[in-house]
Amino acid sequence: MESKPLLKITILSWGGIGDTLRNLAVIPHDPLYFIFGIRSHVVFQHWAEGELAPGGEAPEPWILEDLITRIPSLVWEGEGGRHRGMSWLLNRALRLLSKVLHGMRTPYYPFTIELTPEEEAMLPKPIPGSPILGIHTHLSGTETKRWGFENWHCYLTELIKALPPEYRIILIDKDPQVQELCISPQITHTCGWNLAQSIRLASRLDFLVSVNSWPIYAAAMYRKPQLIIVPDQTAVSPHLTAKELVSFDFDGLINNEKITIIGLVKTHLGPELTLPSMADLSPDYLLERTLQALQEQKLLFYW
Repeated sequence: MESKPLLKITILSWGGIGDTLRNLAVIPHDPLYFIFGIRSHVVFQHWAEGELAPGGEAPEPWILEDLITRIPSLVWEGEGGRHRGMSWLLNRALRLLSKVLHGMRTPYYPFTIELTPEEEAMLPKPIPGSPILGIHTHLSGTETKRWGFENWHCYLTELIKALPPEYRIILIDKDPQVQELCISPQITHTCGWNLAQSIRLASRLDFLVSVNSWPIYAAAMYRKPQLIIVPDQTAVSPHLTAKELVSFDFDGLINNEKITIIGLVKTHLGPELTLPSMADLSPDYLLERTLQALQEQKLLFYW
């Protein structure tokens, strides 16, 4: 029988997968469990009927429950209402302390995720001299983050030409159409994987290219260099202003030397959104910025 913890810390799961993953990654629950035996509790935030969750499209609770039950440092408590209380206040205090200790920049902590041997075997094996690039194609889901099959196909076609043959690319997407983007033996996909596998994949990557979505937090947890595409979504999500993104979603990510961001910049006048929509991003420009970022991270020495 598990002993009663000295402290109870509650982590809220709300909005999309990215919102939940960020909330999990900003709390050092892994060392709290393995050093002190304290397991943090996760509550799926329940929203009133007809009310839009801040993250837009919320995942089914069972997807998150499957993930949480694979993390030894966490306890799944299921759905709940608007949660407040001492355990939530401890969460806030921990986050503030972590931020203070890291120069007022939010840190992201990796945590243990258990996979079956069969699930583990599906992850790409590390091969010396053969970097792995993860690309989150987001073929389905939030409309404002979709770039379209043809754009990704054009980008990948030119990327394969520019990269040495030993490079490997894995497309992170659950949409079956992603299989049609595997236009080279160098490209594979994660269609059919569960969320736990896809998050663990980040630990094997050398670089990530992603639309602003949950993979950026998985990469941040494992300190992986990445390129993030940030389209302006304020037409449909007015709260996603440049100021809000910089102060919350991208706190700890923006101005990070390992992270290149397209579409969100900090200026002397304040943060700005510079990519009106995904349709305004050209495959050639993304290719150029990808290769440039790979060079800056010493993952590519010519192109």
